[in-house]
Amino acid sequence: SSGINAEYGAAYKGDNSKRPISRRNTKEIKNVGIVHNKRCEAQYRHRQEQLKEPYEIFAYHATAKENVGSILEMNLDPHRSVVHGRAYGDGCYFSEYPEFSLKYGQDCMLVFRLLLIEGKYQKIQPDEAGFCEQLVLNDANLFKPVFVLWFIEDPPACFNF
Repeated sequence: SSGINAEYGAAYKGDNSKRPISRRNTKEIKNVGIVHNKRCEAQYRHRQEQLKEPYEIFAYHATAKENVGSILEMNLDPHRSVVHGRAYGDGCYFSEYPEFSLKYGQDCMLVFRLLLIEGKYQKIQPDEAGFCEQLVLNDANLFKPVFVLWFIEDPPACFNF
């Protein structure tokens, strides 16, 4: 769809060739949900407008399907207790590689738009191109969910967008 392409292109300033692509992932996307959360979008936009030249990327966050509803409603909470630990400190963990995120959830994965501001995030294990297995952000105004990728045929009814 042109909306998805426009969103993707805006995040990478039109140069999609730099986006890491998974060649090992065998998951098939069965459904895609587009997220519209006015509160998250307003907070993100407000933070974005404060910056002279915002640097935005898309990143992945896989989770159990039971967590999707609260994430879409309230966004991720960098200070909430977590199941998988905080190896690199407090914050929300994202990856630029979908197969890395899939280690943390099998039924669905969220795609987030992130604002990267110097000193406000950690890059964990960047590759030679600068893409990271993990990005850690601890300000919820710097990220918002934009898509839900479902790997199951029938996502829960409340998540059919």
